[in-house]
Amino acid sequence: MTFDQLQYFIEAAKQEHMGRASRILHLSPSALSHAISALESELNQKLFDKKGKSIVLSAAGQAFLPRALLLIEDLKKLQQDFSGKNSFAQKRWNIAASHGLAELLATVWPTAQDLECTLVTLRSAEVLSKILDGSCDFGVCYSPQSHPTVEGRELISGQLRLAVRTGHPLLLRNDKMHINPENLNDFEACLPKSFVGIDVCESHPMLKEHKIIAKSSFLFDSYGVAAERLKNSESWSLLPDFLASRGGLSILPVPATWKAPYSVQMIRLKHRLRSPLEVDLETCLQKLFDSGLPK
Repeated sequence: MTFDQLQYFIEAAKQEHMGRASRILHLSPSALSHAISALESELNQKLFDKKGKSIVLSAAGQAFLPRALLLIEDLKKLQQDFSGKNSFAQKRWNIAASHGLAELLATVWPTAQDLECTLVTLRSAEVLSKILDGSCDFGVCYSPQSHPTVEGRELISGQLRLAVRTGHPLLLRNDKMHINPENLNDFEACLPKSFVGIDVCESHPMLKEHKIIAKSSFLFDSYGVAAERLKNSESWSLLPDFLASRGGLSILPVPATWKAPYSVQMIRLKHRLRSPLEVDLETCLQKLFDSGLPK
């Protein structure tokens, strides 16, 4: 069974006429008929019945058609992944990463001289958009929204933590083993800028559950910017745990009922095969997370 035979069968089924199908396929009627006959012999099934000057699918043909369409689709995707833009020999890559993750990705950035890689730093929702429109080959982001054509591989998962600067008055005012989250209402919040596709800090269910009213003093679009802001103010923010405990910052001890999960995922279109570059970067990032990030 060949790719051409499947295409010829599908076109003949669509046209229900050997003559019309052969003209569209730029074949002689006899060549098309011979290809269909060879396919029927291989399957040991009659795929078409004659109906006057036309042809119609037999019962076997009706069962075979959807399978043939799927095979053609998979073969075309396979061709696409191994040739042209999506080739494993691809030399130019566009990679998208969420703020904060881009800095980590840069530490394991490929140095091969024959690769030209561009790293685009975006919000998580924008990373997903770039993957969907094909302008980026793959991406790394926080808790991406699910999409039927996108698949993700989790690198790390954790909790969003309430973070303040080291020496913050809240740390001095409260028992270090437990803090009343409502005390945050006495201080302004450092919040992410609002954008489509991601819940902003004010709407996080944990804030409502713990009666925290987020009064914004500063809006950020990068966790790195947020961390620097916290170090030089009395604001608080919600940060991923691996960032919230870095130099100059402290995590507020909260009740056991605090649940604010997140995940970091590498995402790509489902029909794309994973390239060696993607596998290498994923492995390096995974090792970086597993070994513990520098404080």
